[in-house]
Amino acid sequence: MYVPDEYDEHSTMFVRAQNVGAFFGSVVSAFADETFERKTLSESRDDAGIITLSKIIELTSSFEREFRMLFPEGIEHRASTREKHEQVKNAMLEAAKSLPSDSRRIVLRLSERVDEDNLEARIRHACKTLPETVVNVAFENAGINRKNNQLGNKITTVRNDIAHGNKLQHDLGAVREEYKLLNNLVFAMRLMLLNIPDDDVARLLKCMG
Repeated sequence: MYVPDEYDEHSTMFVRAQNVGAFFGSVVSAFADETFERKTLSESRDDAGIITLSKIIELTSSFEREFRMLFPEGIEHRASTREKHEQVKNAMLEAAKSLPSDSRRIVLRLSERVDEDNLEARIRHACKTLPETVVNVAFENAGINRKNNQLGNKITTVRNDIAHGNKLQHDLGAVREEYKLLNNLVFAMRLMLLNIPDDDVARLLKCMG
């Protein structure tokens, strides 16, 4: 988190030290003991608004890390969904028995990922589960409609394309709003992990504007 001075524009999306107030010591300590990952944070005012391929990888990885810390049990699915996952997994394990060893290893590896939630699902879960006051500000800052039923799809697709060396299905401008939302969510989750009250987290998000 870059701490700006009085020359910063409001639109630079940084939080001023005076806004952090009573929690300033907790935030500084989080940097000192590396609770906060510095490499995913912007290095300068100019850098804050620039989206690059590497920054998408870093931001999504940071989100996954904070998500696992805040939701160690992952996404709790309905019984019907868990049953479907189990049926698919059992079918794959049964099919693997009659396959050559190389093919069997592939099927067994894939079967372990049947119930693994992807980045898009985790983004949607965070937006659904985090405190309403916090999420409302995050959506407002990002300029995204909360009723968007494809939320998280574009940045997940771009992240996967980058990771696998594929041609991008969306240009970077198309993921701008989801990038800003994820930036807000990561910031919020980090503050929540420091046990900062929800209303204060929402207030600090508003300071990011």
